[in-house]
Amino acid sequence: MWRASVTEAGQQHARRNWERQVTVEVMARAEKAQAAGQSQVRFCKAFDIPRNTLRYWLERKAHLGGHPKVVNFFESPEGLAVLHQICMAAHFVIEFLPRTGIRGMCEFLELSGLSKFVASSYGAQQQVSAQMEAEIARYEERVQGRLAAQMAPRKITLCEDETFHPQICLVGIEPVSDFILVERYAEKRDAKTWDAQVSRGLGGLPVEVVQSTSDEGKGLLAHVREGLGAHHSPDLFHLQREIAKGLCPRLNAELRRARRAHEEAIEVSAAWKQAAELYAHYPELRGPGRPPNFPKRIGQAAQAQEQAHQALEQVKAEQQQVREALRGIAEAYHPFDLKTGQRRSVSRVERALKQQFAQLDQLAEMLGLDERGKAHIDKARRLIPKLLTTLAFVLSAIKALCGRIGLAGPRRAHALSTSHSWPLPAPGRRQGPHRRGTKSHSRCFTSPAGTVAGPEQSIDRLGAHRA
Repeated sequence: MWRASVTEAGQQHARRNWERQVTVEVMARAEKAQAAGQSQVRFCKAFDIPRNTLRYWLERKAHLGGHPKVVNFFESPEGLAVLHQICMAAHFVIEFLPRTGIRGMCEFLELSGLSKFVASSYGAQQQVSAQMEAEIARYEERVQGRLAAQMAPRKITLCEDETFHPQICLVGIEPVSDFILVERYAEKRDAKTWDAQVSRGLGGLPVEVVQSTSDEGKGLLAHVREGLGAHHSPDLFHLQREIAKGLCPRLNAELRRARRAHEEAIEVSAAWKQAAELYAHYPELRGPGRPPNFPKRIGQAAQAQEQAHQALEQVKAEQQQVREALRGIAEAYHPFDLKTGQRRSVSRVERALKQQFAQLDQLAEMLGLDERGKAHIDKARRLIPKLLTTLAFVLSAIKALCGRIGLAGPRRAHALSTSHSWPLPAPGRRQGPHRRGTKSHSRCFTSPAGTVAGPEQSIDRLGAHRA
């Protein structure tokens, strides 16, 4: 085994491409040979390995850092096999399994072989998870005050929502940094409770909430209006969800019926074909009387199957129309044209939104939507004035920020704001043609002023540079 590995190392020497498994085994053998009194020159000559290469491997190992026993283990053939198993288990669990959380951790411990040394049951890992969560909370309490004192004052947007598991949990996140300001269980979700929890989350932080994005819950609206005194921005997700609640239930029911009819038509067609084959190959099974007209029956079954297929494709096409309509709402509600990058006025966005809702009305009529379904669309339509108010708020905020640093000229302000208002696909998600196209457009119109921070931070940085 050793001689074969070293021979392979000599073959790799010719193309200067050493595999990790070979290098660790060569180093292990070289260290044993050196301990036995054999020189590096003689060892390298015997196994056709350049001495400079071997010296580089040994020097790299010596400078890895960490405890020598740990380094020696992972730089050995046995340690490399363990490391490979751990890495493969991590890749498989993190990247390819839908399961996350404690059960994903248990799966990782099992696949990596660490379960021989670490308790991998759900209960054991649940205890570790609870302890870690408590430690993270205590760490936040210790460092938040110190870090807050180093922050520059800033104005922020707060995204707020309630979750239920099953207790009411109030959540508030600053979207640029993804910093969780509020994550508390509460008995109520009224305005007073929201005010108290947000005030607690903002305590000691030099920030001012100028905008809140949430659904249209009465408690949240009163909290933003009276407690924060900030602008409220409707949540586009809940608007699209309201439209989907009106259109999708009927379409989903029709899709189930169409699929069932198509599957039954396929079964009937296959049954007639099988019956014709049995009739032809087994004469003893034939009964008295005139033989069945199999070609006619098979043709009728094939025609019914094709009609069921067309009906199924029609329902799928209608579902795609709904998806495009929902996406059209998101594209219409944007201060810049997502294809050309041109700035759009509030009136132009209003026309685009109304056009999208007109298409939704046509789609509802085509589907024969009842009054209950249309009511969901009308409920979403009533948010158009709030969407336009939010758009005007954003444009005025950009204008004020540009004026604060003396950034004159609409083209300059347009280029700067475009670079940060452009929607990019979420990292780590599979990107379809629409997402890839949007990302491509964003690269074309992105300003060199910066692509990571939000508009306010980039304008501040540009102002400092100009000063």
